[in-house]
Amino acid sequence: MKKNKQNKINNPEKYHPKLSEYDPRYQDNGIVSFGEDDFIFLRNNQDIAELVATNKVYTYSTRVFQSISEIPYNKIYRNSFEFLHTDDFEPQHSAFLFLSKKGYVEYERKRTDKTPRKTN
Repeated sequence: MKKNKQNKINNPEKYHPKLSEYDPRYQDNGIVSFGEDDFIFLRNNQDIAELVATNKVYTYSTRVFQSISEIPYNKIYRNSFEFLHTDDFEPQHSAFLFLSKKGYVEYERKRTDKTPRKTN
């Protein structure tokens, strides 16, 4: 086994630091928000009533209002950084905020738990 790979096994905290309790990935099931695979699924199935994802912190839902057939995920991901100034910035969540702002989708993220929110 290579030394670097062995270090990752012996020192997992160094390579996988503990998440803050304010991070949406904290105590989740791997779902942070809708990612590229979800966007592609939605783009290929725009006639579904609603797409929903959930973790221990948030429930995400979206529905398509106008065609997203010609929109590549990279475009919405790049544009998500216009929300960088928000306290809870997360690129995948912000990508769907961008789509919503442009009128392509209705998108909602609801907090489902009682963990404390990050304050400045």
